[in-house]
Parts: sequence; C-alpha cells; structure tokens
Amino acid sequence: MPRAQPDREKQLSQQILYMLLNLQIRHYVSEECIKLLANELGDILNAAHDPLVVSHLNVFIDFSLSVIPFQNLQRLSTMVKSFESDHIRIKKAKEYFGYIQPITKSYEVVRSINNKKEKKLVKYAYVPYLQSLEQFIQLREVQQDLKRQGPPIANVMQDVIDGDIAILYP
Repeated sequence: MPRAQPDREKQLSQQILYMLLNLQIRHYVSEECIKLLANELGDILNAAHDPLVVSHLNVFIDFSLSVIPFQNLQRLSTMVKSFESDHIRIKKAKEYFGYIQPITKSYEVVRSINNKKEKKLVKYAYVPYLQSLEQFIQLREVQQDLKRQGPPIANVMQDVIDGDIAILYP
C-alpha cells in the first residue's frame, strides 16, 4: 500500500503539468499566467496540508482527501510550484510525456542592394521527425491499433505492393 501513494502523487503532478501545458499551447495562455497558476495551485495544495483548512474542506468536499496523505501534499505543493519555471516544465514534460523539444537553428543571408551589403538573420525551429515518429509509435493507443486484427475481407482484391490493380482496373 505505501507504494501506491508516490504513484498517486506522480499521477496528480502529471495531470497538473498537462493542464498547464494544455493551457499554454492550445489556449495561448501567457507565460506569466502559467507561472501565477502554478504558484496558486501550489499554495492551495500547501493550504490543504494545514489541519485547520482540511477540517473546513471536509465540510464542503465529500470525497476522500486521504487519497494522498497530508504530509505528501506539501511535497506535491513544492513540485507544483516548481512548474513556474519553463525549464522545469519542459524537463518534466520530457520525463512524463516523452516531449520532444523543437530544435532552433539560424543562418545568415548576405545580399547586395545598390553596392550595400545587407545581412539578414533567418531563424527557424523544427521538431525532429524520426524522434517524433518513434515517440508516437510507442504510445499505448498506437500499439493497440498496430496489434489489432482487422476484419476479414472476403471477395475483395487487395493491392498493397505497387498499385497495378488499381491502375489497370479503375
């Protein structure tokens, strides 16, 4: 039973990190707002550690607060507060979700206009395709789809090699 508590703690921190990343990426919430939210969530978890606050919470919250022992809430609070740092969020996203960080590159372009040399710095970022594909294939849902047997196809021609049948018989 004691082994389940750190797992539950990690699961909760993953859910909180996922929420913060989701807000930042999908809903364009600013970095400052994410920092504030991580700090406030940490304060809430820290307050839930206080027995006086917990006795008041039990009046309003009917479900079991003992899923995570109160002594671990302070550790979880510290972890959530660390999510204020974008460096820590990226590090934990790599650890928890296999996040692949985009690679940024730049190069300089020199061009001449009216005997003046103009330098322009071009910056771009990309996500490595092979690493992303490897990570995608390792997802549990994808593995299940790859292992799933398709329905039997009776009386249907299949051309999976070069498409000659489809070309010859449109």
